[in-house]
Amino acid sequence: MKVVDLFAGCGGLSYGFKLAGFETLLALERDQWASETYQANHPYVNIITGDITQISDPQSLVEFPVDGVIGGPPCQGYSCRVIETLKTLEIVFLWTLLDLSMTFGLISL
Repeated sequence: MKVVDLFAGCGGLSYGFKLAGFETLLALERDQWASETYQANHPYVNIITGDITQISDPQSLVEFPVDGVIGGPPCQGYSCRVIETLKTLEIVFLWTLLDLSMTFGLISL
C-alpha cells in the first residue's frame, strides 16, 4: 500500500510503515533541517519542505493513487499554544485525508 507522510520529521513513521510493507511516496515537513534529515533517511521519497496550512489543493501534490495518509504532528509539550495548535493540525490532517479520498489515516500525537 502507498502512503503520504504529513508532519514527517526525520522519517520515523515512514520507516515503521516501510518495515510493515508500505511505500511512502510523498512526505511533507515544515522544518528545513528535519526535511534534510528525512531526505537522507529516505532518499527515494519525494519530500516537500513547507507549511501544510499554506497548501490550498493537496490533490495537486499527489499524481499517483495513494491508499493512506500518516502523520505525526508536533508534540503538545513543544507547542506554546497546545489546544489551538492541535485543533488546527487535526483539522488540516482530517481535511487532507478527506480531500485526497484515502482509504485510511493514522495520526500519532
